This record gives sequence, C-alpha cells and structure tokens, in this order.
Amino acid sequence: MPKSSDIIGYTFNAENFCPDCIIEVLPTGEGEAFDGWQLGAGVQMSTEDNLTEIAHAFQISRTAEHTFDSSEFPKVIFDSMIGDTEECACCGRELGNPDSFPTNPLITDVYHYGNERSVTTVRLRDLRAKLETDARFGATAQTLPARLENVASALRELEVTGRSDSWGWHTLTMEGH
Repeated sequence: MPKSSDIIGYTFNAENFCPDCIIEVLPTGEGEAFDGWQLGAGVQMSTEDNLTEIAHAFQISRTAEHTFDSSEFPKVIFDSMIGDTEECACCGRELGNPDSFPTNPLITDVYHYGNERSVTTVRLRDLRAKLETDARFGATAQTLPARLENVASALRELEVTGRSDSWGWHTLTMEGH
C-alpha cells in the first residue's frame, strides 16, 4: 500500500501516467521537445533519475512545479492527490496499484486472409466502440440485439481469457506490458 508521500504517477499533456509509462510517452524523438534524450538500449535508470536528468538539461525546476505547465514537463502525482481510482493513460493500470489488471488494456487484432496478415493494436475501449458501431451498421431492430450480444460475448471472452477465437476471421490476444 502506497504512503501518501509516494509518487504513484505523473500528469503530462492532460493525462495521467504510471512511473513505468511516463518515459515512453515523453517527446524524445527526432525533432520533438526533448530530442536526443531517449534512453539508449540497455540503459537502466529509474524514472525519477531520468526525469531529473532531462529537467536539468532543459533548465526545468522539478521542485518548483508552479514554474512550468504539465504540457511542458511531467508533474508528480502523490498517492495523497488521488481520491478515486485513476488509471494510466498508456497501460490502463490503476495508479498506485501496479498489480491491478488494466481497465483499458492493449489489444492486438490479427487479421489473416490467405497468406496476408495484418496486425493492429488498439485499446480495449476503442475496440469495443468500433465493434459495436460495426454491429449497428445494416442491422434491423430484430437483428441488432443479437449482433450486440455477439460483440459483448466476444469482448467478455477477451477480457477473461485474453483471447477471442469465436469470431473466426481473426484472433484477438492480450498484449503484455
């Protein structure tokens, strides 16, 4: 159980992230705000050390968060700052509870057609919305309930087992974090 002074996440660009994901979402690519500050392969550094190093390089005072906006650099979220359950915008896990099951996990949609194969990664909520929209397309008042139940059944199967083979034309698998 985290203490009220424990860092359980970060706010950046109007979203909350867990300590494991904040470094992944920082704009460290070529031409981005923190260009060249992406961790190199094999480099092991704590999130706090990494953020402190980047802040120092860009003259950001992390101890004076009032001097910058969370759209410019991540701000710390302490356990005492969270009332209701908050989740990481990247992995979907509850902040402060790294063992929680993501409420919005990444799903990989693998589509096979003959020798062709395509892979798309989406969040579970986005997949749910897409499949429900697809089910409504061309449905009649009589067929819509059954179509929506098929979608709900496949998504329940996916949430419980990490797979949904019942669709036949593709397989959905849970992607590990």
